[in-house]
Amino acid sequence: MTDEKSNSEIWKLWMNDDIDNLSLGELKRLERLSSIKGSRKENEIIEPVSKLEMEGERKYTSDGAGKFTTWFNDYKDKQNEEGQGTLTFFNDYFTNADSDSGCEDIVSDWSPADNYAKQVWSTAVCESNLMSLCVKRLHINAGDGLGLQIKLAGKIAAPSEKASCECNSCASITFTTYPLTIKQLGLESVVCEKDSFDVGGDLMQSYITAMKNSYVEYFDGQIYNELKTATEGTTETLPTALACDPALSGSCCSDTALLDMWNATNNAIASMREGTGLKQPYNPTHIIISPSVAKVFKRMQTPTTSFYKDVVFDSKGKLSSICGLKAVEYCGAQSCCTDSGAVVAIIVDSSRAVGCVFGKRPHMYSFFQSNCNSVRLDMWSFVAISELDCDGICHIKNP
Repeated sequence: MTDEKSNSEIWKLWMNDDIDNLSLGELKRLERLSSIKGSRKENEIIEPVSKLEMEGERKYTSDGAGKFTTWFNDYKDKQNEEGQGTLTFFNDYFTNADSDSGCEDIVSDWSPADNYAKQVWSTAVCESNLMSLCVKRLHINAGDGLGLQIKLAGKIAAPSEKASCECNSCASITFTTYPLTIKQLGLESVVCEKDSFDVGGDLMQSYITAMKNSYVEYFDGQIYNELKTATEGTTETLPTALACDPALSGSCCSDTALLDMWNATNNAIASMREGTGLKQPYNPTHIIISPSVAKVFKRMQTPTTSFYKDVVFDSKGKLSSICGLKAVEYCGAQSCCTDSGAVVAIIVDSSRAVGCVFGKRPHMYSFFQSNCNSVRLDMWSFVAISELDCDGICHIKNP
């Protein structure tokens, strides 16, 4: 009968892959030891290791600890040891300091000249998602031509009382047609491979983002222009020209521009909902104003009048709604002014005022030009933007 081995001896044999001479009992003990040690390993807390290892490298540091400085000093010592003298042209690499008081680095002396952040700031564009105001679900497919017509069914006559055996007379509906024509839009740019090699892949992304933003800004501008140049069904004229920077006095209500804009907005809503002077009642949903006109609603005095509760702001300080209408602050809209007849606000029924039809949404193509070592970027779109039912549009104007 052989002596039973201790747990440590069994484990040592297991780690050395030498378990042939273990008894059945010792093998069972090894199995239990393995499960215990395995569970401990699974429950170990592994601390995260930082992967941020890249550091900017200076040409020169006050303590001389930079990698390039260390290399240069080592190289200089070797040159001296060999009796060849120090190569002086390396000195220019270390004479310029990083401090604000020192001279700027010369690009040709050091490449790359900058450390580039992995983020590209695009130029801010004038856009407010006016596409959300367009009539929805308008589509046109290839082969259907370049035109699209929207038909509006008018009202039919009211039912009338009839005598015994009296026949009905026919009542008809008047249809109105609103056409849109598809146009082709194109935008092109070229990215040179040498530039991409210089500053990295972010250059290409910055071009793509800029081209996308250009389309967004263009669409918003076209939509607003259609609404502004349309022959509006409802017009509200302010009693006096809009005062952009009034001298406020007292605790309430000296700002006539605020009162005039609020009254004009309410009057327009009531007129459109009743269909006053229109072919039918409308349901206004949005008001479009510039930030400088929106400022009129933000400069309230002590809130003792009802209009205070009718003006709502979002968390960023932009107008959210006015008199129940969704407010859109659009930087391309008419700015606050005293010009006669200037359209300072536009109210729309978004279900029928303006239409935007895509035959093809903006699509980007890239083509490598080997003879120029560059990538050509082209973005194409088929789109139609047009006013539709002008009775669904109201202009608030200066007198």
